[in-house]
Amino acid sequence: FSPFQYDNEKKYFYTANLRQDEYSALGLNNKKGVFWGISGGWDLAKESFWSASSLGQKINAFKLRSSFGKVGNVGGLSDFGAINTYSAILYGGQPGLTYSVTGNPDLKWETSKKFDVGVDFALFKSAITGEIGYYKNSIDGLIFAVPLPPSAGVPNGTANSILQNVGEMFNSGLEFTLSGAPIKKENFGWNSSFNLTTNHNEVVTLANG
Repeated sequence: FSPFQYDNEKKYFYTANLRQDEYSALGLNNKKGVFWGISGGWDLAKESFWSASSLGQKINAFKLRSSFGKVGNVGGLSDFGAINTYSAILYGGQPGLTYSVTGNPDLKWETSKKFDVGVDFALFKSAITGEIGYYKNSIDGLIFAVPLPPSAGVPNGTANSILQNVGEMFNSGLEFTLSGAPIKKENFGWNSSFNLTTNHNEVVTLANG
């Protein structure tokens, strides 16, 4: 795990991280995953041209931000979901073993690429604050038990399926938050907050090809 953070003059912000994870329940060929993320911000309200402008007198805080990264998930994968397993049986009164579940040595991490961009602002000496943001999350390699025809001769209990990375989907949307104090007196205060979120989900694929 290797994080990096940099703050330049309290106006420009940079963050980066890189990590490698390993999960023993994944396929023999794909236990490791490398994931990363980057983000940045720009506090325009601390620029001299902003504070000197008429706009800066009304909007006392205005920060742009964005981030992009890749993370991994195993989605409830069982401890032995990617390996061949055997079961004890009796045949003709004699104990034995039978091949019961077919594993997938190429089973790998589900990956999610996340992007967001937004702005944080404050009006009238922070009497009103708010956030506006857009996000998109693209998920690839979803782990599903893919059904196979009985004629394939693949043992897998009664499910007749093999875990594979076959699904792809994304979700995106907008987020808006507005907060303020309409009434602020010595012995009484009223704080109010409003938020609105949209979300669009779309399944792109559920099978190879």
